[in-house]
Amino acid sequence: MNKRPGVEKLVKNFKAEQIVWNEFMNLHLKKSLEEFGYGSVILDETLAVIACLIDALNYLPRDVWPKQRSTQYLFFPNICETLICAKDILFKGFYDESFILTRTAFDAVIRIVFISCFPQSWEAVIVKKPPKGSVQFVMTNFLRDNLKLPHWVDTWEVQSTMVHGKGFRVGKFMVDAQRAEQANKVSLSLKFDPKGFSVSMNQINCLCWYTLRLMKILFPVLEMPILDGVRLADSLKERYQTVIEANSEVMDGMATPILRQTKRDFEKIERIIVAAESGRDWEQLV
Repeated sequence: MNKRPGVEKLVKNFKAEQIVWNEFMNLHLKKSLEEFGYGSVILDETLAVIACLIDALNYLPRDVWPKQRSTQYLFFPNICETLICAKDILFKGFYDESFILTRTAFDAVIRIVFISCFPQSWEAVIVKKPPKGSVQFVMTNFLRDNLKLPHWVDTWEVQSTMVHGKGFRVGKFMVDAQRAEQANKVSLSLKFDPKGFSVSMNQINCLCWYTLRLMKILFPVLEMPILDGVRLADSLKERYQTVIEANSEVMDGMATPILRQTKRDFEKIERIIVAAESGRDWEQLV
């Protein structure tokens, strides 16, 4: 028998109260709900409705779907799961980690848009070497050159910087220490910071809005009153319309002009998708 005395000793002596961040997460969650309770409810209901819509699409007719739609559909569960996790750890106090997670959802949203713009090249968002003649998917090129959204490239690059080793945090710590002319204490960044909280919160709100709008455009069957005897339950349809209205108000109420601009940017993307899906020249709209 393989004995592991170190493991046995650790488990035997373990005390939950010694895990310092558990108390922090509980206190932060309480404080976050006090300060951002409405926001928490909006996100929870929005993500719950998105999850229900994803499930409902399994049972609604797909015979009218274009070939690429099935691939686009598969991205939505990933977006929803990622945003659920990002919201959870945000309210427990891990702002940077939450923001890093939103990069995955942002990536999926843009890949969905790319597929609508280049439906014959849908494989380019899945494999590194798509079939010959396919349009290559490169995130920064697509955002900057095709969609003409250079500040969305900035968002992507900020997220990328945070993902790769958190060098920005190390650099900031070093600069702060130099300014203070003394060594700062090195420890976990466990504190309640409304400004830091809002950065990730706003990004999650934006991504929820993008996801709702994409589902509305790509899956019109969700809003049809009845189709071949199959339809959404009235209660879910009402929740669907309510979260769209609520999230639109959230987007309109964003604190800065740049954040409010993101809604207008995505409205442009919506027009591009509608044109592309109908076979029109969407590049005239950029």
